[in-house]
Formats: sequence, C-alpha cells, structure tokens
Amino acid sequence: MASIIFDENETLDNANKLYFSGKITEALQLATELIERDALLEKSYRLQSACYFKLQQYDESKKALHELLKINNKVADDYFNLAHIYVLQGQLDLAEKEYEKGIAITPKNINALLALSEIYTKKNEKDKAIALLQQVLTRSPEHAEAQYKLAIIQNNQEAIVASLKKVAKQKPLDADVKLLLANRYLNNADFNKAVYYINQAIAINPNFYSAIFLAGLHSHYVKKWNEATNHYCNALRLALDNPNLQLELAKNYLIQGKYDLGWQAFEWRRKLPQPSYINSLLNDYIYWRGQSLKNKHLLIYSEPNNGPTFLFLRYLADIKQKDVKITLLVTPEEIATIKNFSPVDHVISEHENISGKFDYVVSLLSIPDIKHLESGNASLRKEFQLPPLLASTTYKKIGLSWYQEKNTLFAKINEFDLDVLADIVKSINAEYVCLHPEKLNATELEWCKKNNIIVPNNIDNQISVINALDLVITADNQIAHVAASIDKPTWVMTSFVSNWYLGSQEQKTIWYPAMRLFRQRKINDWLFVIRNIISSLYSHAALTGYKLEQSESIQVKQAKALYDKGQFLDCLNFCRDCIQQYPKQAAFSFFAGIAATGLNNHELAISSLLNAERLDNNNADICTNLGTSYYRLNITDKALYYFDRAVALKPNDPECLKNLAITCFELGFPEKSIALYKKALSLKDSIENHFGYSLQLLGAGHYEEGWREYEYRLKMSQHNYNSLKINTPLWDGSNLNGKTIFIASEQGLGDNIQFFRFLFLLKQNYDCTIIFGCSSNLLRLVKQYSDLDHVICENDLIPKHDYHLPIISLAMHFKIYHESQFMADKPYIIPHPILANYWKQILINTKMIKVGFCWSGSPQHINNLRRNCNLFDFIKLMQNKNIKLYSLQKDINEDEKELLKAANIDDFGALFDDLADTTAAISQLDLVISIDSAIAHLAGAMGKKTWLLLPYYTEWRHPRNREFSPWYSSIKFYQQSIPGDWRSVFQQVESDLVKLVGKT
Repeated sequence: MASIIFDENETLDNANKLYFSGKITEALQLATELIERDALLEKSYRLQSACYFKLQQYDESKKALHELLKINNKVADDYFNLAHIYVLQGQLDLAEKEYEKGIAITPKNINALLALSEIYTKKNEKDKAIALLQQVLTRSPEHAEAQYKLAIIQNNQEAIVASLKKVAKQKPLDADVKLLLANRYLNNADFNKAVYYINQAIAINPNFYSAIFLAGLHSHYVKKWNEATNHYCNALRLALDNPNLQLELAKNYLIQGKYDLGWQAFEWRRKLPQPSYINSLLNDYIYWRGQSLKNKHLLIYSEPNNGPTFLFLRYLADIKQKDVKITLLVTPEEIATIKNFSPVDHVISEHENISGKFDYVVSLLSIPDIKHLESGNASLRKEFQLPPLLASTTYKKIGLSWYQEKNTLFAKINEFDLDVLADIVKSINAEYVCLHPEKLNATELEWCKKNNIIVPNNIDNQISVINALDLVITADNQIAHVAASIDKPTWVMTSFVSNWYLGSQEQKTIWYPAMRLFRQRKINDWLFVIRNIISSLYSHAALTGYKLEQSESIQVKQAKALYDKGQFLDCLNFCRDCIQQYPKQAAFSFFAGIAATGLNNHELAISSLLNAERLDNNNADICTNLGTSYYRLNITDKALYYFDRAVALKPNDPECLKNLAITCFELGFPEKSIALYKKALSLKDSIENHFGYSLQLLGAGHYEEGWREYEYRLKMSQHNYNSLKINTPLWDGSNLNGKTIFIASEQGLGDNIQFFRFLFLLKQNYDCTIIFGCSSNLLRLVKQYSDLDHVICENDLIPKHDYHLPIISLAMHFKIYHESQFMADKPYIIPHPILANYWKQILINTKMIKVGFCWSGSPQHINNLRRNCNLFDFIKLMQNKNIKLYSLQKDINEDEKELLKAANIDDFGALFDDLADTTAAISQLDLVISIDSAIAHLAGAMGKKTWLLLPYYTEWRHPRNREFSPWYSSIKFYQQSIPGDWRSVFQQVESDLVKLVGKT
C-alpha cells in the first residue's frame, strides 16, 4: 500500500486560505499539525499565533509568538504583534519593551511609533509620548493621526478638532472618526456640527449604536424628549446590556416626570464601575429590595459622583422604625454636613473601618425604585429639611458657588465666565461669601479678591455656613441641595436642559420649595440667567433695604463686556432689551450698532448708530462707526461725511485719521490720503499704520517709498510668511554669486503669480541657486521652470540655503519704481505641453468663441464681497449664441452647480486639481472674463486676452481711470462707475463681446 505524501507547503497554503475565509479553527488545526511535524516552523507559528488571536485566546497567541522569536528574532512585526497583545491585557510595561525591540529593527515604522506613544500616554509619561509623536511628524508633517494624538496630550482643543477633520478626510468611511468629531462638537455645545457628524457616522454604519446613542443625547439636550427616547431605544436594540445607554434613557424619563419608567432604568447605574469599597459591600451582603427590616441592620451607601445624595435623604425617615437599625455610609465630603442626621443611627465615611454585621446593603439612589415612588405618589415630593445649626444673623450676606464637575458629559454646556458672574456682585452692595474655598484655583482666588468676595480658609460644615446667609446663588451642585434642604432661599443657575432632578419647568422643582431656578432660554445663554438674577435681586433688595448701584451703568458695562468678548448676537439682544428700559441712553444704541457691524448687518448698524447720534450728536466713536458701516455698503459720500466729522471731533486720533485717509483714497484723492496717513503715523508709529501707509503710496504710484513701507507687512503677526520661522538672514540685496537663496510665496495666489516675473531677474543678475517654496496649488505649475533649481511645497523641509526672501520683496530689491518696469517681455506662465494637449482635445470640436469666466474670489480676501459679482450676470451672456462659456471657478456651492448645469455651462473648475490644470485649460480658450482673482492674474501672466471686472474701489495694483493694466499687456479693465453697480459693467462686456464675435 503506497504511503500518503504530506506536502508541507500545500498544507500551509490551505491553512492560510482557511484563515482568510474566516475558518479560524480549521486553520489553527493545520498550523498546529505543521508545528507537530516540525515543518515550516516560522510561518506555522506566525499563523498559529494569528489564529489564537482571532479566537481571543491571547495567552496561547503569546506562546506561539515567543516560540517564533526563538527561531527568528529579526522580524519587527512579530514584536509589534506581541506588544499589541500585552496592551490588550493591560500589561503596558511588557508591551513597551516589545515595541522598543521592534522599533530598533524598523525605526521608521510610523504605526509602531504611534502605538508606543499611546502606551506612554496611558502611563502618563507625556514627555516621552510627545517626543515620539514629534518624531513621526518630522518624518510625515501632515500625519493627521499623530497631530490628533499630540493635540490630545497638549489639551489643545482647536488642534484636536482640526486634526480629526484631517483624519476624517484621509478615512472618509471611518465611522469612529466621525463619532469622535461629533463628540467634540457636542462637548462644545456646537449642536449643528455635532448632528452633521452623527448622521455621517450612522450613514456609514447604520448599526453603530454609539452614534445612535449620541443622537439621543443631542435630542435630549435640545428638549426633544420623545425623539431622544426613540434614539435610545434603537441603540438598546443593538446593545441591550449597555448600562450607559440605560442610564441616559432613565434620565430622559425622569426629567419628564415619568418616574415609574425612570427609576427602573436608573438601576442600571449599578452595573457601571464602582469604587472598591462599594464592590466589597455588594459581595459581602444581600442587596435590599424591599424585604422586611424588622430587627435588621441596614447599611445604606451614597454613590460618589453618581447622583444627588441630599435629594434622597428625605426617604430614610420612612424606612427608620424602632426595630430597624440604619448605618449611612457617605463620602468624606458629605460626612461633615450630615453626621448628625437624625433618621439614621450611625453615619460613617468610606475612609473609616466598616465594622459590624449588616443584614442588607442598599444604595440611597435605589430607594425610589424600591418604594415605587411615582409622579402621583405624594411621598415623591415629601418636604425635607436637614436641621439648621445656627440661627440667622442680622448681616446681609449672599453665598456664591459656581463650582461644577469638570469631567461630566457636556461640561461645556454648564460653564460660564466668571466675569459674567461679577455683574451679580456689582449689582447689590451686600457681603458675598464663596461657599467652596477648597476647590478654587489661583485665577478664581484672584477674581474673588478683585470683587471683594470673602473666601473662608475652609468650610468644615456647610450647613452652619449656609444657615448664616440670607441667600445662596449657586450652580447646580451639592451646595444647591444642602441649602435648599435647610429651607434657605436658593437660586440655582442652570443650563437650557438641566440635570433630571431639576425637571423641565422654568423656575421651580418639585423637590425643594426653597429652590428657585434661573434657566437659560437657549443653549449657552448665561447672559439671560444673570440678567434675571440681577432683576430679582433688585426686587429682593427693595424689600430688605440693600443699597443698590445704578442699574443703568451696570448694564452699559455688561453690553461692553459682551461686545469685547465677540458675543455680538448676545450683545445686540441685550441692548435691544435695555433700549426699551432706557430709551434715552445713547450707549445701548451705540453697542447695538457696533454689535450689528460685527454680525455684518450694516443696515441695522446704521439704524442703531443714527439713533445713538440723535441722543449724543458730538461723539467721535459714533461717527467713526457710522462711517465704517456706510463705507462697507459702498455709500462713500456718507462715509466721508462721518469720517470727516470724527476727525473734527478728534483731530489727533490716529484711527479717525486712517479711516478718513482710506476713504479719500478710494474717492480719488491719493495725495490727501497720504498726508492724513503721515499725520496718523506721527501720532502712532505702529506696524499696522506703516502697512496701511504703504498701500496709499503704492496706489498713488510712489513705488520707491511704497515698497519700503510695504516691508512692514512681514512684521505683522497674521502674515503667513512668519509661520515659516526661517533662521537664515533676510536677503539685503548683496551679491548672490555662488550663494543659495530661498524665495517663499506669500499672501494669496494672485500675489505670487503677479510677482513671479521678478524671480527670473535673480538668474539674470547673479550666478546663484534658487529654491522656491510655494503652495501645493502652484507646485506642479512652476516645477517646469529651469531657472528654479529646487521647488518645494510650503510644508516641506527647507533645504540648506544662505538667504531667504518673500517673493513680493523682489520688487524693492530690483528697484521696480516705474510702470515701464512692470511688464514682462513675454508671457511668463506657460502651460505644460501634455496638459495643454489634453485640454485641446476636449475643446477641439467647439467652433464658437470659447470664454472662461470666474465670478468669485477667495472668501479670506478682505474685499471679497466688493469684488465678487453674480453668476446670473454671466449666464445672461449666453444670449450671444456665438460664444460658449466655461466655468473656471473652484469650490462652488451646490446651488451654483445646479445653475451651471441648468444653463448648460461646463464646470471646468471641478476638473482642476491645481493651477497647472487651470493654466492648460486657459491656454485653449479665446478669452477669460474674471473678477479680481488668481484666475485673472494667471491669464494675464499667460498673455491670454483677459477682461478684468473691477469694483468701484480697486486695490493699488489696478489703478483707477485706466483702460488697460500696467502689469499685464493682455488685460483690459471694466470698472464700476458707481459703487456696487455691476449692471453697467456687464452691459459694456456684452457690447464688446458682440464686437469680438464680429471680428472673429
């Protein structure tokens, strides 16, 4: 009988096929058989380890890896796999060692560096984690996950969101990343963005219960209770045993007063991780569920950070009988306050030795469920008071507490600025006492000192301190419960949706008669809360004889504070209310006006500021802001009138002089503008004033002094060139022979295209090496120029060089002082031949005149609204049947896409990856019509016939009252004759198109 031949390689292949098809047990059997035959051990152990890992038999998987490493200890991935198992088992020290061994073999393995940094983070070795992440970012500067982890460690909230967005772009189908973003936005109370990412996560994975759960939280926090219930129930169908889900469902029921459902679901909190001392009690004693307590000893414990202890103490009197012994176990923070609570025999703290034999143990928070306390049950609202220890004094004292748990879900919703709270302190001349001195940080201590708030050294017994007060004003915390429990008037500042025990009513809760709620009318509207408290304090003061400050002046300060913080909508609404109360106070109309300006509602700003002017007609600030609003609306004659008045009222105010100077320039009085700017500079020699002065000089054609002053742009913090942080000297115009110079792009794409012409002067004048750094949008286009020795992207590491210079500064160094020097001898931007041929094939069958157009520029441009026109104006040009329009616009919105499609206009912009594509497409067109944008500069630099549409007020590079550009021989100007009037511009364009068609 012939023996069966055992083919080892075939067996291993079969095992691998089984593994990848999901038949893990069968694959493991074959791998083990190979190992027993001592065959292909390295590959067999590797497969065996992988199989055990899939089956979650981690110890067996580790054994296989250890055997594998005895055979071959040169494979980094084997160490990384072993380290990963140690991480899953919580053995971080062992995982760290294995990662280090693997990284020693492959030091550039980014995934391993990230994994090791995560271990350091978990071990709280932040410096080591940061060093590894920086190592990753040195090799891969745009690595979004490394940026995210670094931002998390450094607690940089803006960077966390920015890096998460990058990760989301790199992993568009990763639902976990979408959920992380949603969480971030929910925590910052930015619900619109949160919902956007929640919906994306659910769209990617409809069974993603965490995303559905988060949708429920959002609905809860915008008071859509039924919608929240549906989300929670849908999530529970996918994760029935999830205690966090059940607990949030419970809170949703309880806040609505659905106590029968709420208490039952609330019991799921017991499945959450508990402190060790509670777990030991639950293991040692029977949990009480309502059994007879006759002659029994019951231990009741409070749950730290998991519910209001003081809320449920009221029910202990019902449980306590002559033959029942009760011991109450509380946290150290609670024991001083309730150690003499009469319904219990003994009050102890978790730090004490828990001695004695107990028959049952129960959580204080379980009593409502055991007692079936429902909305119709009178005992639910049973009045309850802790015993007051001191009689009320004759002093007028108000206790303040703003402390809230920082780690609670959506803590941002409950945060408020201490400076807002200061308005309460200023409103009534009383004695204020801080009720949580042990929780104050240095900033809060300084704030208390500044506002004359008494800070006790410590508070051993909250009841004794609170009882001596007349009123307590507090956030929703333990102090609120203690104060209301001893029947002290307690005013609670609460968010739009509060904790469940405060319910959903606007001003009261069923639990405490002495408690009054001051609830937000919308999310984050703490201003409304503070205003209501101040109003109530005035009413209270009228009854008790407190000394009041002038309410009007306090509210003016509040309006200014809101404006200074950039809370323009809150400031506007606040001022509107104040105008009703104080119609003759100009300040409220003034702040309403500048708040409207902050919201870019200039019509409303003018209306409010004119009212302020009526009440105070000699106020330079009112005139200045009126001038600004008229200026933004292109009503220049009115702007000039008010700026002129402001200067008359404040002749030595640099800001007033600057405003007037800019308006004079735009109205065609450049020399007067320069004189005004000179005076402003003499009064305030600032970087911003020098930069503004340079724009007036350049616009007036004084280029020599203009370029020198324009260098001040490099000293401005917001200038993008400063982010490069280059250590080499700035080129001063000295000899560059044998040297290397780094020229960096700056500002917008149009600026770089305009000044690109002067780069070639470097090679003409010096035997030097040129490194050009530009944005990714320009990179492919400029790499084809032989005069540029190296072209790098703006985020790349800069090669070694001797000097550096921003590109616009070339004009100063090459003494470009006259318009005759502007024009290049020939087109200096050329398309790549292959790309040009590609676009030629696309347009080869078009017999009509081919016109590319652009109607909008970069949203970041300061004059973007002025220079933009309307897509409809271009669509009307289609009435000329001899032309064919092509959109060159990038990043258009959905409405614009639909308009182009309906008008049968090809959207070329959607096909462009960068300006290399744009250049190639433009090269095949007959004409480009564009507003002042990078497209216009690009077409002009190519020598392509270009009609440039300009607003009434133009930048310095497009001189007024000219027909053709001094910078580009192929560009013709079409400028508004009246501010904002594009109609006449397009009438001229239509007329010239007819002529062009006739010539063709």
